Amino acid sequence: MKACWRDERVSHQGEFLRFDAKMKAGLAELATVCGQTGRDVKSLTISARMGLPARQDSAALVGEIRELAGLGVSHVILESRVRDLDDLTAIYEKFAKQVRPRV
Repeated sequence: MKACWRDERVSHQGEFLRFDAKMKAGLAELATVCGQTGRDVKSLTISARMGLPARQDSAALVGEIRELAGLGVSHVILESRVRDLDDLTAIYEKFAKQVRPRV
């Protein structure tokens, strides 16, 4: 978990959980399987969860969202810390003013 909080891209292989942060390869495989079954991959809504750090530069967030869009993600679920209602509101208001209009 410390690596997830500290590093931008992480991987882990443990007894109960495994992830390698290879979204691009996974989406390519999804497109292949859709093609094999006759389903248009564009008919799917691709979602991604994204941490919304309180202090990250808005340009970096815009870049990350645009990168996800380039991979075919059309729906982003934002998650942020929750210290209290005022803190939570401030984080999402900052996102709404500085990031959302640019993506």
